[in-house]
Amino acid sequence: MNALWRSNQGKVHRSDRYSQWREDAGWKKAQRPGHVDGQCEVVISAGKPDERCREINAIPKAVLDLLQACSVLNDDSQVTSLMAKWDNTVAPVA
Repeated sequence: MNALWRSNQGKVHRSDRYSQWREDAGWKKAQRPGHVDGQCEVVISAGKPDERCREINAIPKAVLDLLQACSVLNDDSQVTSLMAKWDNTVAPVA
């Protein structure tokens, strides 16, 4: 998840892996529609893909962008509290 963006000829764009994750996660979200109109708190439990050093701070950006793209949130400014943690009970994303 740290490689969300790529640069090509001076232009920044989503990496192929990030774009695929957004599409896959968006389809899964579409199976459970919902919308939050007001303020909310977000808790993210993520599966760590391996034992390499990983930064948890890249995950919330991707998740909040997806929630906004799928119209769950109008804007990520609705989030008043945010927690992200590694969770061994969650399967890692390949």
